[in-house]
Amino acid sequence: MNKLLRNNLTKFILNHYWFPYLLLFIAAVMLTCVQEYNPFQDYGNVGMGVVSKTFSEGEKIAVFSPETLSIRTLVGEKIDSFTLTVPDNIYWTDTTTTKKSKFYDQVYAFYLLFSDTGYKEIQIISYIADIGEKNIHTIPLYVYSFLHQDSIDIYVTVPFTLAASSVRADDVLYHWSFGNGIEIYHRNPTCATTLYKIP
Repeated sequence: MNKLLRNNLTKFILNHYWFPYLLLFIAAVMLTCVQEYNPFQDYGNVGMGVVSKTFSEGEKIAVFSPETLSIRTLVGEKIDSFTLTVPDNIYWTDTTTTKKSKFYDQVYAFYLLFSDTGYKEIQIISYIADIGEKNIHTIPLYVYSFLHQDSIDIYVTVPFTLAASSVRADDVLYHWSFGNGIEIYHRNPTCATTLYKIP
């Protein structure tokens, strides 16, 4: 049976001279198309990824409102260092963490508190060790002010109360300016005071 099969196969190959070329073509296609994909070798996957944040991208957040941003290494063994830049942040303006050994799978938490209003961009730059390039991730947001002081009637030497909107941050100093150098600072949004001269 095996001899008969071999004979028939030999006759088929001899009668169909193109068959070996077909086998070579199939083998070449399989070698070029069937390559394993390793995500850890893909430099597009290298960088810092956002794990969590207390705000959404493009969201409006209140001035002096404490926020948190947590980022982690992605394929950390290929990261040389990263830079996180946050404009108008009270805690720090920017920070760079350079790897001492290997990052691997590490999470970094950063605390944010914006002191000024307007459009902001948080930027995370990951520097890739092997190829000398960088990956940039940008988080847009808008900081707005809800601070408000109702109009009040003030009489010289008569006590009155200032009451501004309160912010979420604890360590802030409220500031009221009446002009002509008359200014009042207080740790609380409500403050009882007296003016002794006309602004």
